[in-house]
Amino acid sequence: MFNEFNVEKLLQDMLSVAAQEVVQSDWAKIQQTADSEFRDILSRVQEIQRLLDEGQISKEAAERLFDNQVALSHSVLGTVRVLRKLEVQRVLRAVLNVIGGTVNNFVGFELIEVED
Repeated sequence: MFNEFNVEKLLQDMLSVAAQEVVQSDWAKIQQTADSEFRDILSRVQEIQRLLDEGQISKEAAERLFDNQVALSHSVLGTVRVLRKLEVQRVLRAVLNVIGGTVNNFVGFELIEVED
């Protein structure tokens, strides 16, 4: 298990995938919001790991906390008019697939289900 992960590297990976998944003309309109939401997701992962390390939450609680963060990010990004619902889902799934392996290694179990 990793003790920490490089937030900036993961953030760049997330933004890169998102930019590829969204039509280029729309990406410029949502990049700032997406950046903020992706940072929030990574911050939540760090907080979940801290709570797990301290024995304050179970793996099941960690999964619920993470799912809640993804749902919140989905809602925020969904309010950006340039994205339709399916585009938001595709972006988030692509991002989660990119960071899934690193995050799962970091927390020591499959917190993020990665699609093949």
